[in-house]
Amino acid sequence: MIGILFAKLTRPRARAQTILFSKYSVIMIRNARFCLMFRVGDIRKSRILNIKPTLYVLKWNTNFGNLQSAEQIELKVEIAECESIFFLWPVHIVHVIDADSPFYSMSAADLLCSKMEILAVFEGIIESTGQPVQARASFTESDILWGHSFVPMVSYKDDQLKFNVDFSKLSNLEQVETPLCSANEYYSLISSLQAT
Repeated sequence: MIGILFAKLTRPRARAQTILFSKYSVIMIRNARFCLMFRVGDIRKSRILNIKPTLYVLKWNTNFGNLQSAEQIELKVEIAECESIFFLWPVHIVHVIDADSPFYSMSAADLLCSKMEILAVFEGIIESTGQPVQARASFTESDILWGHSFVPMVSYKDDQLKFNVDFSKLSNLEQVETPLCSANEYYSLISSLQAT
């Protein structure tokens, strides 16, 4: 009876509200590759297991303000800093911009002029109850910042001998040097420089 009551009180919908997404997503160079990234954190102490992020880009084709068509593309993503089985502290969700990416031929100027939305879906299982949980967020073209990086949130306290996570920095950014050209142009330039 207590288990049923506990499961009712810890409904997945309420639990999903404790999963926080960064306000912005960023495009930067990471490990010599153009990447689209955003950050996700969980403010509760009870853990979420088997996390699975899914990312979709929705492109709107408009004519004089009228929606003509919409295109939905699923993006390949990876989780930085941890394995998908554990969600111990905030993680970066990374989409590598390669030849298969819809952002491959898009420069910083193209991004500003585009009409698109990125839909992020974050799924997992609540450790204490075994119930599935799903949280969603979206980023429009104005929420995607070119040439920025997230500031660190996790620090080590020597006096307390433990790690500290500052959730007030979840959306804090700093500018980083990033070419304004498209990933396609950047990779072509790097290849030509390496060939000479």
